[in-house]
Order: sequence, then structure tokens, then C-alpha cells
Amino acid sequence: MRPDIPRSAALDALAPRLPSTLALVIAEYNQQPDDYRALHQMCHALEITTRFLTVVVLAELWTRRAHPQADFPEPLLTEILRNFERPTLGGWRGLLEAAVKALPGTQGREECLVPQLPAYSRKFTAALGGNNKDPLQRLLPMRNLLAHAGRVSDEMVAQLLGAHQRRFEELIAELTFLTEDQGVTLVALPQKDPARLLRGASGSGESIDRSQLPEDLRQAGPDRMMLITPNGKLDLSPLHAYGEVFQIKKDQLEGQGEDAIQIYSRTADPQGVEYTALGGRFANSRGAPAWESRFSEIFALETWRRRFRTEKALAKYSFQDRIDGLLRLFVGRDKQVAAAATRIEAAGTGVFWLAGKPGMGKSAFMAKLARDYFQLRPEVIAVPYFFESSDADRCRTTSFAEAALLRIAQATGGDIRLEREPQKRLNQLKTEISKFAAREGNSGRRKIVCRWRG
Repeated sequence: MRPDIPRSAALDALAPRLPSTLALVIAEYNQQPDDYRALHQMCHALEITTRFLTVVVLAELWTRRAHPQADFPEPLLTEILRNFERPTLGGWRGLLEAAVKALPGTQGREECLVPQLPAYSRKFTAALGGNNKDPLQRLLPMRNLLAHAGRVSDEMVAQLLGAHQRRFEELIAELTFLTEDQGVTLVALPQKDPARLLRGASGSGESIDRSQLPEDLRQAGPDRMMLITPNGKLDLSPLHAYGEVFQIKKDQLEGQGEDAIQIYSRTADPQGVEYTALGGRFANSRGAPAWESRFSEIFALETWRRRFRTEKALAKYSFQDRIDGLLRLFVGRDKQVAAAATRIEAAGTGVFWLAGKPGMGKSAFMAKLARDYFQLRPEVIAVPYFFESSDADRCRTTSFAEAALLRIAQATGGDIRLEREPQKRLNQLKTEISKFAAREGNSGRRKIVCRWRG
């Protein structure tokens, strides 16, 4: 191929209208005359495009949270914990799929500031394929072959390029929904420096007057990377940013005196974040301290990991089926249940004891009391428990103590290492309840309600 002729006229016309994050890697592929290097540039463009699409959807989901303390949806958290810290291209593919599935709405009618993005992402991930597919049939296994098999033969290069060039170029050409023609722009808002319009294959973009931006973006603030669309705007930071490249030199974080477009690559030790730098002399960068701090606020990976461990341990103490069965048989007595709830609410501490003959409905009464008045209230830590002789493993005070300790840890976001000895575990529960009471003081904001049947 002649070095002065682009591989695709369509991509040559598209790149100047796209956000620079995409335009840079597309142009690198399109202007590469060597076929072997063009395959590698194709893989790089695929990875950066996958990351960019994922970052946009994650930013949308974060913006749409029900309240400021909410996290990402649970299935997406599972995928983040599995793949986010050291993501391969296959990991990014999984993250993109999970993020799109988490968008509100039904498939094909997702609510998204960029309406075409969900459908395109599904087509994009399908074209990538899975790790174990034929490298001549799907893009991801082709990338894995190039990454892990060493220098492939010229014959294989020709086969791979023949199999994938048209598919890749047609796929990328459909990114027109992210162009300036569709009202989509990427704008970097550094804390101190002028705003920059990041469009086309330029690593630095062009300086723009903030008065040209939406009113709420005109004032100086923390570093932001804004995707502005006709339907609204998204802050893509800290996963996507523009600013000085930092690198570790002799165990010290040093600025390199060059600004660059940066997109999240992986976490780094200790508690750092690494970025891929685009359009400059450096291929990678450590995040600026402010970016890393923001990253830790949003992606509370260790907190989520602790929570999942606790929930897994709590699974064996789920009595929900038993409670549901009791409630199907329970009718009436609403006034008595309400009176019991009022009495418990009025008491700061103590024991509420419900006694009666066998078969009177004591267990069902407590199940209704818990469900209607305590179980769904965030200020109440409810600990359901059934002691039954037929359930030898759970019919022990140490098992109840374990369930209560895990439930307190789950509700408070803490971590717990259970004592093995029975008496020590019971003492551990007393200690944790005392700590909880000391934290809450006399505010009455939260309380622990244990309910059991024995």
C-alpha cells in the first residue's frame, strides 16, 4: 500500500468529525502502509473504541443513580469486580455488555443520552466475538493471536487482513452518531487551563472560550472531560481525562511536562490508576492525584469486594422462603401487628417477647411485623433467624451470632473476621452491637432489630 493513500476513504472522511480519542487511533490505522503494523493498529483502535464506549455508558449509569449514595447496579458490580482492575480486550467487551444491559428501559429502547449507542455496542461486541473463536472469523481472537503468538507469517497477515479489514472498517464507519454533525462534542475542562475542543486526529485539540459552552460549564472547577450531546452532557472523568502525563520515576510521581488525552487502562499498585496516553510522546501515564482520588470515590472496589464476600457468607442464613410461606397463611391482626411495631419503636433497647401456644401463629405474626415495619427500612438492621431442632447446623447460638455479625457488617459497610470459639463469637457480637450503639449515640437514626423463632 502507498503511504500517501489511506486504507479507507470513508474512515479518512469520518475521523476529523469524531472525538479525538477515537479519531487518533482510527487515523493511525488508516494511514499505516505496512499490513502487519496495520493489523496491530486495528487492534489498538478496537480496544480504545471499546473503552470509550464503556466509559460513556458507565458515566451515564453513574449520573442516573437513584441517590448520591447508590452504587452501580448489582450485575454490573459483579462484572466490574471481575474485570475492571486488569482488563484485557475481552474484559472490556464484558464490561461494555454488562453496562449496556444495566441501562434503564428494554432492549432496543434503552434510555441513553446517545440513543444509538446501546444498539451499536451490541453489534460491536458481537463483531469482537469470544476468546475461543476462529481468529479468521472474529476480531477478538485475531487480536489475541497477534498479541500472544509472536510474529505471524506474511501469509497469515494477508489472511487476517483479508478476513477482517472490510468488517472492521464498516464497523468503525458506523460511529457517525458520535460526530459533530450529530451535535456530539468532546470537551476537556482542565482546572486551570483553557477549555479544549477534542475533535479529529489531534492530541491537543483546539482552545475554546468557555463562553461558548453550556452555562453550567463556564466556571472553573475540577478537571472534567465532558461529552456534550443534544440530549444532555456526561462527565467522563476520572476514566477519561486530559492533562499532564505523570510517570513513576524512582518511586516518585513526576510530571513529564506534556499534556495528553488519557483513557483508563488499569489500576496500579499501590492504589494508583494507569491511563493510556494518546496523541503524544508517551504511551501511558499515571493519573494525576486528583483523578486518582476521584476514581477511589466512585470505584470503591475493596468496599464492594467486602460486601460481596459478606453477602455470599449470609446466603446460608436466608430464611426468606420460610418467611414467605408463613405470610401466605397469615390474615388479619393488623392492629396487633401495628401495636407491636409501635412498642418496639418506642424502646431504645430491650427484648420484645411474643408468647403463645403452639399453632397460634407467633412465627407468622413476627414475619409480618418484620416485613411490614422493619425489613425494607434502611435505618433498621433486621436480623431474621429461626431456631429449629430439625436444622442442626443453624440451630446454634454461634450460628445466630455469625448471621447477626454478617448482617451488621453488610449494613454498615464494614468487614468482619469471625471468631471461631463459641464464647468468643458471642462476645464479639456484644462488642459489635456496643460499637454500633456508640456510633449512633442517642440520635435514633439506626437500630438493630433481631427476630427469631425457637
